[in-house]
Amino acid sequence: IYYQANIQGEDVLWLVPYKFNQRVVGDIDFRIMGTFVEFYMTLLGFINFRLYTSVGLKYPPKFDLSKDEQSGELGAFILEGQGLANDDE
Repeated sequence: IYYQANIQGEDVLWLVPYKFNQRVVGDIDFRIMGTFVEFYMTLLGFINFRLYTSVGLKYPPKFDLSKDEQSGELGAFILEGQGLANDDE
């Protein structure tokens, strides 16, 4: 499945891979791959935090498990606005 979004004037296109079982080969050093996965997950988390907060949304968004079970995919995320720190004044 391909998704496309316009983020701050830039078109971003990404692919969600098909979920399938892979045959594990013994000559792959998964420790090195794990390091890259950890780095990219941290990087994407930071990027998402900056993008969400730049448009006034809370990060991480809430996730509706029932919508996801009904194949809601991106529609399962519940977006909420951030309250201003001085709302009480």
